[in-house]
Amino acid sequence: MKHDDKQKLFIYERGVSIMRKATTKQEYLEAVAYFGQIPDFNDSSELMTQCLELSKNAEKNEIYDRAIDAMRGDSEEDYRRALGLFCSIADWRDSESKAQLCRNRIQARINQRAKKKKIKIIVVTSIISAILLSAIITTVVVDTVLKSKYNSAERSFKNGKYAKAYELYEELDGYKDSIEKIEEIENECKKLAKDMAAKGEYGEAYELMTSVGMTAKDYPIINAYKYAMNKEYKNAVKAGLTEIIIPAGVTSISSDEFRDCQELKRITFPSTLEIIGANAFYGCTSLQAVVFSEKCALKSIGANAFKNCSALQDITIPINVTTIGKGAFADCGGLKKIYFEFTGNWGITVEGEKIRFDSSEMADPTTAAVAVLMVNEEFALSRK
Repeated sequence: MKHDDKQKLFIYERGVSIMRKATTKQEYLEAVAYFGQIPDFNDSSELMTQCLELSKNAEKNEIYDRAIDAMRGDSEEDYRRALGLFCSIADWRDSESKAQLCRNRIQARINQRAKKKKIKIIVVTSIISAILLSAIITTVVVDTVLKSKYNSAERSFKNGKYAKAYELYEELDGYKDSIEKIEEIENECKKLAKDMAAKGEYGEAYELMTSVGMTAKDYPIINAYKYAMNKEYKNAVKAGLTEIIIPAGVTSISSDEFRDCQELKRITFPSTLEIIGANAFYGCTSLQAVVFSEKCALKSIGANAFKNCSALQDITIPINVTTIGKGAFADCGGLKKIYFEFTGNWGITVEGEKIRFDSSEMADPTTAAVAVLMVNEEFALSRK
């Protein structure tokens, strides 16, 4: 190898080493500088282009991280600085939604100042009026009314009557800590609504949040509760609900009902369920847990029902299931265990001939998963 080629190789290998370890814009640009010295050597030109693109992405990540750090300051100035940074990388990661969050926080600070200013104006006006119209009597009466209303609001809040408490604190218009109390009620209702949704009480969650004046504009998950309440589950998932509990009384999941709901992570079925239709959960790539209630009446799992549920690692097949459609678990690369509550008499039909599985195979969840995944792409499983 010529001396010149050896030197180029040294520069090339140095550039590759820096590129592999690089995480920041500056490190990628350092690699670019090396490849730029030998653009015609090996694939230096292509690697230089890759490094330039990666440096841009690294710069965006650095800006994004600075914006997140700024938000942690929790002041209006911090949120304004973060907003500017997120807007400069609006198409990167979730910068657009983070920017909107900053705008909301800034507006909240502005509103709070406005309310405090309004309170000051009211106080000044009251003082002037009191001086002109028997200040002592007026102040006593007003203060008595406000204290009474405030105490009533406190009792309502303590007793869990959030809607009533919210209404009274609103009417107090800044008296004492009523603004902070309103925020406490909203936060408490968010937690309670989340707990209700976790138990499948979507209607109750929706009613609770709307009863204290919250809207989807303030808290988008409200839309998800509303959709779930109306059994529009696909829309509920798109609106942010990652765990769905199907209510008791439902007997079937329609074909394609949850198809391509890629944000869905957990689904819980009632004991009344009898049928899961074809393609029902096809393409739910984040689905990790499929839960059947005790003594579930499920009889049939349709073709391609859980196809391409790549995050699913295990599943229990209820005792009443007699048919598992073709491709029901196709492309479920993460599925390692299938627990059959009924292990005997399972098989497939090939050219009219029934080929049965040994019950011991179906009794072992790991072996059952291997057996099912091997044949289910081409054949349906059934039992008498």
